[in-house]
Amino acid sequence: MLANYQAKVERKVLQLPLDLDPGEKLAVIAEISVGSCPKAKTKTSLYNSTRCRGGWSPQLLPGLAALTAVARMRQYSTGENKRRRWLTQMNIATGIKEICDEWERRN
Repeated sequence: MLANYQAKVERKVLQLPLDLDPGEKLAVIAEISVGSCPKAKTKTSLYNSTRCRGGWSPQLLPGLAALTAVARMRQYSTGENKRRRWLTQMNIATGIKEICDEWERRN
């Protein structure tokens, strides 16, 4: 890692124009050396700080239930995943009511 940093700084220093006065050259080399330092990586954590004691947030379960209900309505309306397609207005109204009732029971 140190060799990579050193090689990177050397490459950039060798590309500097030769007509710089010594003070400017030192300032530019300082900028190059600081800019070439490896950046601190932010560690991404899979831990969700909003979790509660049981491992699930209070908003997660209702959100998943609502998402499942919407996905099921879409599947029945389009016939996806081998679902029996809703064809008549009565089928649609009854199906949506059943899915909504199940969703309310989950919450």
